[in-house]
Amino acid sequence: MAAEREGPLVLVHGAAGASWRDFAPLIPFLEAEREVVALRTPGHYEARELPADADLKIDAFVERLTEELDSRGLDRADIVGDSTGGLLAIELGRRGRARAVVAISPAGMWTEEEARKVERNLKWAYGLSRRMLPLGVFLAHTSGGRYLMFSPLLGTRGAKLEGEDAAHVLRALAESRLTPEFIDANKDERGALVTMADADEVRCPVLVIWGERDRLLPVEQGRRWADALPEAELQELTGVGHHPQFDEPERIAELILEFFGRPHD
Repeated sequence: MAAEREGPLVLVHGAAGASWRDFAPLIPFLEAEREVVALRTPGHYEARELPADADLKIDAFVERLTEELDSRGLDRADIVGDSTGGLLAIELGRRGRARAVVAISPAGMWTEEEARKVERNLKWAYGLSRRMLPLGVFLAHTSGGRYLMFSPLLGTRGAKLEGEDAAHVLRALAESRLTPEFIDANKDERGALVTMADADEVRCPVLVIWGERDRLLPVEQGRRWADALPEAELQELTGVGHHPQFDEPERIAELILEFFGRPHD
């Protein structure tokens, strides 16, 4: 009855080479307590396509997600976002569309130097995944292969990803038509990836979750988020990296459910 009264828990995946299956290990643990809606952001793998001339800026994707919430009759939802999806979730919170937000390693709080490193790493991973896709899909079905694929860039082992889910994560990156274009569309006048400028306008509570082994987005960025957001708390996790739900989904689900279980209204 409590889950029905609370409404669904909304999941927002990352951008470009990401998809809803980034949450695959986490969903069963969340569904034990809440109805879950995993949004499929337009333009992404297994989601509806965007026209060739579509706006790829962050604000445009926030508008598309707002339309998705409207179509489902969700005014102020409990929203979980992962990576760039964490940034999108925080932006939805800033626009009054979230009761509360859990942001897992959200993008957008980097220095200029860190932003350029993220761009290099993502474009490298995109190119490598396209060249090595058949081998990567094979490796995805072994625990050692998942470690080799995910650990160097993300700091995560992929221990709790099923083989086919891991292969899907790889396909979503390799077959993405957005990765380079999305990155290039979201740069500032100096050519570095944009940061979130209006974090102080977010009026809903935000739980920021960060793995201390995150190699893509170092944990210092999580501390910046906690300082920038008016109602934020930071949970730093040992032993996990980027996409910590790939390794410890039950632990992440417990944090999410406990946070949303508080009386935030």
